[in-house]
Amino acid sequence: MTGALTLSVALAPYMAGAQDMPAFSDVDQNVDGVVSEDEFLAAMPTATAETYASADVNGDSVLTQEEYEVVAAMME
Repeated sequence: MTGALTLSVALAPYMAGAQDMPAFSDVDQNVDGVVSEDEFLAAMPTATAETYASADVNGDSVLTQEEYEVVAAMME
């Protein structure tokens, strides 16, 4: 599966309006300015590690606010 398709499948419940995508500040539980895989998966139980990796465009193992907002924008 391609990264975008994986991301779309995992976010389908949020995109369908079944759930609201949490705000970046709500997902960044330790307030370090990035979202770890654990924070991401805890906030979005339908997501997988593969989904997280797809969202992590620069491959640095954390989601910046910009990367997270790309995911959020897919839901609009």
